[in-house]
Parts: sequence; C-alpha cells; structure tokens
Amino acid sequence: MLIKTQKIPKKEISVDDTLATFCYKYQQYTLSQAEKLPYKHVIKMLQIARKQEAQKMLELVNIVASPHTKKGQGIKSVIEFYRRILDE
Repeated sequence: MLIKTQKIPKKEISVDDTLATFCYKYQQYTLSQAEKLPYKHVIKMLQIARKQEAQKMLELVNIVASPHTKKGQGIKSVIEFYRRILDE
C-alpha cells in the first residue's frame, strides 16, 4: 500500500500586503509612491529591514542573558561589543 502525502500550500502574500508592509517599515513612502518603485527593490528593502530587526533582537537577547553568565563575562562582552562600535 502506497500513501501519498500532499504538499502544504505556501501562504501567498499579496502585492498589496507587501507594499503596505513596506510603507509601515519605511514611513517616508506613501502607498502610491511605493507602487511606482520596482517590486524587486521593495522586496530587497524589506529583507534588509528584517535583517536589521533580527540583529536588534539578537542584541537585546544578549543584553538580557549576559547577567546570567559565569562571573559576568557576558556583561563584559556586551560592553566591549558596543565600545568597538563607538570607536569605529
């Protein structure tokens, strides 16, 4: 007996939802302005915004977790990380 499974359909995001998300992330653009932009640029900008948000969340997790490391090493590494950024 052979059992075939069905693929789970991917949720398709409409162009309108994508443009609305773009306008939410980049508030200097109106919806009519965003519609005039090349779609591949909109997608690329949304990917960059998502990566920046992920970086911010990762830093927040490191800040929250750092006091719970052995002998405060996490706090020292977080402070050193931000000092290097300020010295650039």
